[in-house]
Amino acid sequence: MRKWLMALLVLSVLCFLLPALAEGGPVNPERMTVLTQSQIFAGDAERALSLSRRIALLAAPESGEEDDPPLAMTITRKSAPSYTTAGSWSVSVNKPGNWRFAFYFGETSSVFGSSWVIHRKSQSTSAAYTSCPLVVPGEYRLLVNLYDADVSLKKPVLQNVVYYTIAEDASHPPLESYIADIVASCRGESDFDTALALHDWLTHHAYYDHSLSYYGADGVLVRGYGTCDSYSKAYWLLLNAAGIGVTRISGNNHAWNALCLEDAWYQCDTTWDDISATTCHSAVSGGESHEYFCLTDELMLDEHDYTPAADTLCESLDMNYFVRLGGWEAWDTGFVDALHGAVSQGRQAFAVSLGNVAPIEFNRHMTILCWALNTKPEAFAADFPGEELTFVYDRASVRIAVARTAGRAIADPWLYAAEDGGAVVYGYLGVPGGLTVPDTIADLPVTGLGARAFFLETRLTSLTLPDTAASVGAEALAGCSALTSLSMPAALSEIGAEALPGGWVTDCAADTALARALGAAGYDFADPAYPDWRLRWADGCLAAAACLSAEPMVTLPAEIGGVLGLGADAGVQVLELPSGTLWLDGAMAVPADLWLVIAEDVPQALEDWAQAADVTVLDRSRRAVLPAGLTVLEAGSLSGTAVCWPVLPAGITAVGEGAFADCPFLAAVTFPAGEIVLPDSLFGEADPVVLAPAGSAAALWAVSHGYRVLMY
Repeated sequence: MRKWLMALLVLSVLCFLLPALAEGGPVNPERMTVLTQSQIFAGDAERALSLSRRIALLAAPESGEEDDPPLAMTITRKSAPSYTTAGSWSVSVNKPGNWRFAFYFGETSSVFGSSWVIHRKSQSTSAAYTSCPLVVPGEYRLLVNLYDADVSLKKPVLQNVVYYTIAEDASHPPLESYIADIVASCRGESDFDTALALHDWLTHHAYYDHSLSYYGADGVLVRGYGTCDSYSKAYWLLLNAAGIGVTRISGNNHAWNALCLEDAWYQCDTTWDDISATTCHSAVSGGESHEYFCLTDELMLDEHDYTPAADTLCESLDMNYFVRLGGWEAWDTGFVDALHGAVSQGRQAFAVSLGNVAPIEFNRHMTILCWALNTKPEAFAADFPGEELTFVYDRASVRIAVARTAGRAIADPWLYAAEDGGAVVYGYLGVPGGLTVPDTIADLPVTGLGARAFFLETRLTSLTLPDTAASVGAEALAGCSALTSLSMPAALSEIGAEALPGGWVTDCAADTALARALGAAGYDFADPAYPDWRLRWADGCLAAAACLSAEPMVTLPAEIGGVLGLGADAGVQVLELPSGTLWLDGAMAVPADLWLVIAEDVPQALEDWAQAADVTVLDRSRRAVLPAGLTVLEAGSLSGTAVCWPVLPAGITAVGEGAFADCPFLAAVTFPAGEIVLPDSLFGEADPVVLAPAGSAAALWAVSHGYRVLMY
C-alpha cells in the first residue's frame, strides 16, 4: 500500500512540475485577455507542505523493506538572495552517478504559466548555482533538474524545488508599480500612440542579454536587460496594463507579441527592434528601430516560425510605423524616383531591383511602401492629377503593378478592368516569362490587352491570348525586347498604335481580321501560303512588305496586289510584277543587288522610285515581237525607230551591223536560243538589257561585250 501511495504522490509532483521538464525553459504561446494587476500578482498562500518535504517522505523506506534507499536529491541554501546580492545553493545526490544539473529560478505564481523562469543555469556537471540579485519582492522558487548522462540528457530522472520569499521595502516596490509608472509616462492620445511609446521605452531603456540568463519581465523592466522572453513578457504586461489587447507568440526558440489596435491584430517584435552592438550587460545605445512594429503575418513568417492563430490573424499594415508616420522615403530614395518615373511613363507593371538589400528586408520594405502609397495617395497625386493610383507588390516576381484608375482590380496574378461586360488585362503580377492569358478573369470573358499592359516588360518571353480577345491596346507590348512568341486569335480586330515590339511579324493567314488589324496598325505578318514574302494589308490591298526568297529572279504572286517594300537585305536581283501591281511606297529601301524590275503598264510611282534608285524598269506592254519566219535582220533595219523592247523570233540566224542603232527608247532586246551571228556594233550608244537563254550564243555575246544580261 505504501508503494502505491508513493507512486501516486510522485505522479502528482510530476504533473505539477511538468512544464519545466525540458532543459532550456521552454516558451509556449498563450492567448491572454486583459487582467487586473491584483490577478497578475496574486500569490499562492495555500501551500501546507513543501514539495521537498513530500519527496523526503517518499524516500523513507517502509518498515521491513530492504535498506536500499531510492534516488534522492537535496538542495542546500548557502546564502539567501537579496536586493544587493545573489543567492547560492548546492545540490547533493545520495547515489554516485554521471550526473548533470540544470537550475531554473523564478516567480512562484506567474501570469505566464509555464514560462515562469526569470533566471537559469544550463545543464552542466556543476552542482552549485548562483542566482541573480532580486529586484522586486515576492515568492520565488528554485527548480533543479537531475539528469543521468548515461541514460538521457533530455529527460530528468529527478526534480526538486525549494522556495524563498523576499519582502517589499521602500526602494524595491512590486513589479506592478514599475509597470504603472511606465504606462503613465507613455500614455498617448490613441492606442497606437501608447503602444508605440511603450515599444520605444523598451528598446531605449533595455538591451539584449547575450548571456541568455535573464528571462523574466523584471529583466528589461527593472534590471535593464533580458532575453526575447523578457522583452515579450514585459511588452505583454505593459500593453495589458494600458488596456490594449496583446498575446505572446513563440517559435524556434524565440518569443514576441501580437497586439490589437482599432480591432485589427498586428505582429510586433520588440527584441528584434532593439538589436544593437551590445555585449553581455554592457549597454550600447543605437540600433533601435521600428522594422518589426505592426507587421502582417505574411511579413513576419518570412523570419519567424509559427502558425498564425485564427482569432489573431494579422492582415493589415494600417498601423505599421512607416505607413502611419512615414519615414519609408529613407529606405531608398533612388527607388522612389524610379517608381515616379515608371508611373510617368504610364507603365502598368515593372520590375524593381533589390540592389544590395537582402531579399527578406526588400520584400518587407516594398510591401510596406505600396501599402503606404495606397493609403497616402498625396505622395504622388500632385504629379498625376485625375488618376487614382493603386500599387501592388508581388514578391515572387519582384514587380510592382500600378492600377491607374479606380475601375481596375487585382485577380491574382492579373491586373484587369471590367469594360463592356468583359475583362481587359492591364498587367501581370507573377513571374513574367511565358504567359497564357486565361479565357476568363473574375468570371468575365477576357476581351483583350489594355493600353501599356506589358509596357517595357523585358522579361516577357511569350504570350498567348485567348480566342475571346478582340483587341490589343496602344503600346501594350511596346519595349518587350525578350518577346519571341505572340499568339493572337484570328478574329482579333483591333490593334492600337505601337502596340507590338518594333519590327514584330505575326504568323497568320492573309484573309483574317487579325491580318487586317495588323496592317491598320502598321505591322507585317507571315502567311504560310506565301513563304517567300512578308505581307501587310495597305490601301485596301494585300501588299509585299519584304522579299525572303534567296533566288536572284523572283515573280510576285498574282494575289499580292501591291509592293510596300522588298527589304534592304533581300538577295533579289530581278523582280517581275504581275499586271496591275501597285507601287505603294516611293521611298522604300532598295535591295543591294536589285537592278531590274519587269512590270506591265508601269505606274508612275514605280518609274520615279526606279530612277532615284538607279534600277531599270522594263514595261512588258512595250514589247514588240518581230514577225515569225524572219531569219536575218538586215544592218540598220530598225535604226532610229521608237522601238523599246524588240523580241526576235526563234528562227533568226543573223543580225546586221547597227540594226538597233540610234533608237532613243531602246530598253531591252530578247534573243532566242540557237546559233545566231551578231556584229560587234549592234546598239550604237544605247545600253539595253539583253534577255537570252542561259548558255546561248546571244548570252555569250552580250557578256563578252559588257551588256547587262538576264538569262532565262
